[in-house]
Amino acid sequence: MLWVAKAGAFNLFRSKPYPEVFFEGGLLAVAEAIKGHDIDRAKALAEKLPDIDAPGHEHFTLLAFAVADTNIPAIKMLMR
Repeated sequence: MLWVAKAGAFNLFRSKPYPEVFFEGGLLAVAEAIKGHDIDRAKALAEKLPDIDAPGHEHFTLLAFAVADTNIPAIKMLMR
């Protein structure tokens, strides 16, 4: 099971990344909204961030998180 050993980022029950593994603070709030498919909330929270492209842990950005989550609406929102 080496492929699930990466700090709990992925597992058999939730194959998508966990927001709390990659982010904290404001970035975490946006990532949680993205994970919950609440794009309106994610957008409102993202607008309050000083840098929407700031990397979280392991250099993961919100855009990379949305891509890993295969969340097309979040990807589009983050690219605007």
